[in-house]
Amino acid sequence: MHKKLLGVWVVIFLAAIGYFAFTYSGLPEKVASHFDLAGHPNGFQTKDGYLAFFITMVLFVNGLFSAMYIGIERIPTQLINIPWKAYWLSKPELKSTFFGKIRMFLSLLGIYVNIVFLFTVQVIYQQNVPNPFLTIPLNGGVALILVSAIFFVGLIFVITRPPLSQER
Repeated sequence: MHKKLLGVWVVIFLAAIGYFAFTYSGLPEKVASHFDLAGHPNGFQTKDGYLAFFITMVLFVNGLFSAMYIGIERIPTQLINIPWKAYWLSKPELKSTFFGKIRMFLSLLGIYVNIVFLFTVQVIYQQNVPNPFLTIPLNGGVALILVSAIFFVGLIFVITRPPLSQER
């Protein structure tokens, strides 16, 4: 399952980069990049600054998640802080199952973060060009991002929960 999610993560990562490249040329030299609660711009940066920041953030976050995805088994167990640690790290087969669950979670988180990047690119594009081809409500999108972030915090507890017979 986590291999399929990894594939989706890569596709959405490439979509975020591609969509950024597609919209970048249409932006003005002074890009509105921060907005108040009403959706009005209150922070600006240069087009080149926006390019550098976006590419740095996307590559850093995806690189960090990728490094964790690949190297999770190399982390010393005393540095791993998870719910029900004594259960998941007690036997090699449980450790393997746990690492698979964490890889699945990292893939889901990578998908989520890249969708947030896509949303951000769209919001910045639609706020900076006179007639965007697509308009997404800013407040609704931000609310959805916040609710889904809370969902991900809870999801780690659901994913790492041991079978009910093993909790005691």
